[in-house]
Amino acid sequence: MRSATLSIGSGDIAPGDSLIVPLEASLGAYTLGAATIEVQYDPAVVEATACDPDPGGLFDFALCNIDPGMVTFTAISALGVTGNPLLADITFTAVGSPGESSALTLVTGWDYLMEAMPMLREPAK
Repeated sequence: MRSATLSIGSGDIAPGDSLIVPLEASLGAYTLGAATIEVQYDPAVVEATACDPDPGGLFDFALCNIDPGMVTFTAISALGVTGNPLLADITFTAVGSPGESSALTLVTGWDYLMEAMPMLREPAK
């Protein structure tokens, strides 16, 4: 069975400190042409302070939008991207009290995007 997955890193930081968290894809046999992915978090515990979209320069266009409680990553590639691309590096700063934590939740799933627009396609034969 073929599959494509998204993952977001994690870590522990002290209040006032920052941590860079990778947003990655594992595409298997698929090619990624376009994606919009939301990362949600608790803004009372952490604050997204920066987002470096497409650090490897694989896409034709990539953008991050940072809003309280959510970072949205969007990317487009006319020829498609394969493999295990690093989609973005997101910097979070701890603003909560010691011992508090926040889940980093990936909101947009592959199946929904595949039906909404043909973002994943099989390799050409």
